Amino acid sequence: MIYFHKYKRPEFIVDVSSDIKKINDMAVRAHCTGMIILGGGVMKHHICNANLMRNGADFSVFVNTGSEFDGSDSGAQPSEAISWGKIKGDAEPIKLHAEA
Repeated sequence: MIYFHKYKRPEFIVDVSSDIKKINDMAVRAHCTGMIILGGGVMKHHICNANLMRNGADFSVFVNTGSEFDGSDSGAQPSEAISWGKIKGDAEPIKLHAEA
């Protein structure tokens, strides 16, 4: 769809690196952060990594159907995010196994 949209609006630009910088800057400058993530994949990855830049989110809620056995980011348990510093060690994260 972006391909066709670009014909109508040639000034339209998708700058992924700028988006990542902005979300990381917001996380680093925030007094307190939390994550409520419905689903998983790329967005979960970048939101968690943004909180890594500030030594972890203060709270988190993951809602998805991902299972841990396949090694996917969606299936990762909050304890893994704590081990990487994406969630603070004293947080009480929640993972709800359900459709979002």
